[in-house]
Amino acid sequence: MYTVIRQHNGSIVEAVVLDLTRSRIRLAAVGADDVVELRRCGADWLDQRNKPVQFGFLLRDGGGSESPERLPARAPHGASFWRVLV
Repeated sequence: MYTVIRQHNGSIVEAVVLDLTRSRIRLAAVGADDVVELRRCGADWLDQRNKPVQFGFLLRDGGGSESPERLPARAPHGASFWRVLV
């Protein structure tokens, strides 16, 4: 599954999900030499430096959340980025 990560400094990184559980997500991120792991801490998701991050998934035909919010990112033709609260 394709995803985008918004880091604490506002930068956006594209990634592919390798593994996803309720408390952890492992990603292959563009430009990273190693697997990126995000972990849930309460209602927040933290990166490996314990900085808060947001991430969203690329969904076709909408769906996936009761109240999705668009992320300001470019998507391939015919697709949209949605912030999905996991």
